Amino acid sequence: AQAMARLGQYEAVESIVATWLPKMPASDQTLFEDIHRGHMIMGEVAERRFDYASATDWYRRSKSFAMDPSTTSETYYRLAAIGIFVDPAKALADVETGLAEISALKTPQPQMQALLRGIRGRVLLNLGRATEARTELDAAIKAFGGLRYGKVDALDVTVRSDAAIAALRLGDMSAARNYLALAGAAMQSDQGFSLGKDMNPPACGGADGPKPEDVAVIELSIRENGSVGLARPIFYSGQPGAAIEFARAVSEWSWSAEELRRVSPFFRVQTRLEMRCTKVFNKPGTYAMLLPDAAEWMNELGVAPLGKHPESAAEELEWLKTELKRRDAADVSGRQSLPILLHLAENKVVPYDATEAYAARALTIAKAASPPPPVLALFEYVAAASDNSRYRSGLSGKFQRRIGALLTQDNINSDPKARGALSLALFDSLSPDSRRREGKPLMTAIAVDKVRAVNDPFRVGALIRLANLEHEEGKVEDARALFSKTGLSAQQCALVDATPRRTGGTLGSGDYPTDAINLGFSGWTVIEFDIAADGKTANQRPLISFPPFVFSDSTANRIKTFRYEQSYRPEGGLGCGGQQQRVSYRRNP
Repeated sequence: AQAMARLGQYEAVESIVATWLPKMPASDQTLFEDIHRGHMIMGEVAERRFDYASATDWYRRSKSFAMDPSTTSETYYRLAAIGIFVDPAKALADVETGLAEISALKTPQPQMQALLRGIRGRVLLNLGRATEARTELDAAIKAFGGLRYGKVDALDVTVRSDAAIAALRLGDMSAARNYLALAGAAMQSDQGFSLGKDMNPPACGGADGPKPEDVAVIELSIRENGSVGLARPIFYSGQPGAAIEFARAVSEWSWSAEELRRVSPFFRVQTRLEMRCTKVFNKPGTYAMLLPDAAEWMNELGVAPLGKHPESAAEELEWLKTELKRRDAADVSGRQSLPILLHLAENKVVPYDATEAYAARALTIAKAASPPPPVLALFEYVAAASDNSRYRSGLSGKFQRRIGALLTQDNINSDPKARGALSLALFDSLSPDSRRREGKPLMTAIAVDKVRAVNDPFRVGALIRLANLEHEEGKVEDARALFSKTGLSAQQCALVDATPRRTGGTLGSGDYPTDAINLGFSGWTVIEFDIAADGKTANQRPLISFPPFVFSDSTANRIKTFRYEQSYRPEGGLGCGGQQQRVSYRRNP
């Protein structure tokens, strides 16, 4: 199972562990090492599928079978590192329990304490307690002591990189850059690590999705073939669960072998990026597009709405469980529980197995009440989306097969709204290559559907996705033509108009940040900005930057001085939105 997990054969891993783990008696201590390993493997698989709730559940269950301090420390470390983005308060409690257990041992364990103090600092950082985080991280750096011995390892680099984020949150930019330099970021950037291919950040938007003002730090490893081996969030300034969307986006990136030729294996294993979501192609998801129909249908059935409830996913979970028990006791049919079950199925803190059960129950109750096709499509989508492996390279995955089968059913296929929503959901589940190959015909069918009005949201959604595909392939004219059919405000200059010509403002060697020169940093950043009708730039914001926090802000400030040709817009407002500027910084040899 462990070998198959390394090869990405996750379904086979789950089959093996599900078959054999229950057959290992929990009372037999001679099997504890194997039982612990089985739980950890399943946690790793869930983590690689970005199902962090299930991953924390597996890691938590493995603790009972940890037989030595080293295993115990690793378990608490993994539990906290992933738990940050599920329930950070619980993650803090977990790592503090781990520290207490290690500290109580008769034989001192300084390295293990340093490991846990480092992850405690990261948890505090994500909780917004940057001062405490920096204290913990400095203590961990001292305990690891790599520079005292003339060498560093991955753990030393990790805590120094975390300390850089803490310093940045405290406004100490000089210290942040020093931490990064001592973590090897200057050496790493000088080895030629460059922008990769298809480096698309997640889109902003959605009730629980990334917000434009929030920043993430993502850590990734890159395989020899240029694909991403593992991507995980390290820090996120917004709602914790949204950080997972950044890691999922990064997992689809790639680099060419030529681009990686100069990058050492040590740094390929552990690279960090600063990221924000993009406001270009911000599109509503299937759930959001069908939810109003479901809410109206439930209201007609006399189902009480959810009402006021906690916003935090972790706090919401406890409230939802209590409310579910109350509604179940008051209504035998289960209809009153439908909004609760929907929210439980969408809550990011709920483990996969429980999500699947909630979604399946909601679908059963909804079907018994004979919902109209769009409402049925919503409950079917939620049930299908509970599959934690739905993001696949093609149409052969479990989620894809299920949605594809639904699209062949007469009641779904004959309803424009249900058919459109599920087609968009299927497209969005595909990898970039599969979207171009198998997804394009799906969107074309929706876009040319004659039963749809010009402003039909599913037709507009399909046209946006098609325009995005053409734009990614460099077919700007085709992208403009598709986008113009949406009827949306002409703010995406890359699609609707030729980008206005720049008339003022430059970036040159004089704009190389002095601190970056002194510390030996090379790197790059991508800045997203809008161009106002008068030619001035607006809403300048770093999108992706390497190394984190070295070149992003100074470049965004420089973009403010750029000037472009004035653009006439009948509707006023922006002349050209969603423009991106890539800037590379390279020191002379």
